[in-house]
Amino acid sequence: MTNRTAAGWRACRLALIGLSIALPLLTAPALALDTVTVRILGVGNDDRREFLQQRLRRASLTAQLVDDEDLDVPATPDLLGLAQSEYSQLLGVLYSESYYGPLISVELDGREAADIDPFRPPQEIDRIVISITPNRIYRFGETAVTPLPTGTETPLVEGFSRGERARSDLVGAAARAGITEWRDEGHAKATIEDQTIVALHPEARLDVDIDLAPGPLLRFGTLTVRGDTDVSEQRVRQMLGFPQGEVFSPQELRDAVNRLRRSGVFRVVTLEEAEEPNPDGTLDYTLTLIDEAKRRIGFSAEYSTLDGLTASAFWLHRNLFGGAERFRVDGEVRQIGDGRSGTDFMLGARIEVPAVLGPDTLVFGLAELERLDEPDFSSKGGRSVSG
Repeated sequence: MTNRTAAGWRACRLALIGLSIALPLLTAPALALDTVTVRILGVGNDDRREFLQQRLRRASLTAQLVDDEDLDVPATPDLLGLAQSEYSQLLGVLYSESYYGPLISVELDGREAADIDPFRPPQEIDRIVISITPNRIYRFGETAVTPLPTGTETPLVEGFSRGERARSDLVGAAARAGITEWRDEGHAKATIEDQTIVALHPEARLDVDIDLAPGPLLRFGTLTVRGDTDVSEQRVRQMLGFPQGEVFSPQELRDAVNRLRRSGVFRVVTLEEAEEPNPDGTLDYTLTLIDEAKRRIGFSAEYSTLDGLTASAFWLHRNLFGGAERFRVDGEVRQIGDGRSGTDFMLGARIEVPAVLGPDTLVFGLAELERLDEPDFSSKGGRSVSG
């Protein structure tokens, strides 16, 4: 083989290698999004326009790709999907600001995103322009949430009344408030039966009619305890104070769960009500518990040029005898190497037993021993406290 032929083969090999590298690059989806512009049109007030521009930009799915350096621009088909989702995303924000007749345009390099076939996406998307014309602010007309328990004060939520700005989040808040009123009266399964929300565009008005279904008056039924816990079920029930047989009360449930959480023994405490009440008008519950780590050790040290070194440590047991008893031992050594006095010592122990005389009670015992070695005096002593 001549030198010229060998050189030709080497050049051919280099060309094939370069082509193999270039082909994937040519076929890979382009990730060329450079700018996303959000424009607010038809709003004369400068402050209001700037507020809307900032809020809508933060809500824009595509603008986040440009504004957040931690996010990667997806392949063009996925980017097109995000752009086509902008309409509903931005519409929800505008509803929350009382605009119910807006115009939204999302242009991808001059083409409206809604008109692009998702099965034939463009080769690349360089620039996105979102133009929003909010139009008029809508205000509430009729605002009905019925029925409600006797004596319920209205409006249920501040701002949910005739003439106020028709923020969409107030509608949901008012419905939830109505359900809360019924639950506070013992109707645990109160729910929304129907709702009618009508935007009257000529009057820029939003009428809201929410029908509630209170459901029957219920009482607390049986309680099932499950989960990963070493605390005895009897002690769990004593601490919880579950009001079986009493009329349903959300506050009673909150109090019961808080008793268990305050004990410091459980990492997870959840109380779930049954989907359906029993035929006798009772509602059953399931309590799920997961224990915290039973033992914990801590240590700290502090140095001062005046008082020397102070070192302290503690040991904690969260379930000493299986009844959620908390036992803690603390020790501290002070004035180590201060050069002026001796070393001080403190050793203490504390035990707490919850729900001894009722679910809201706590019995504790504390004992401490201490030695002080000061330049002018020294002492040894101890104390014990119970309650």
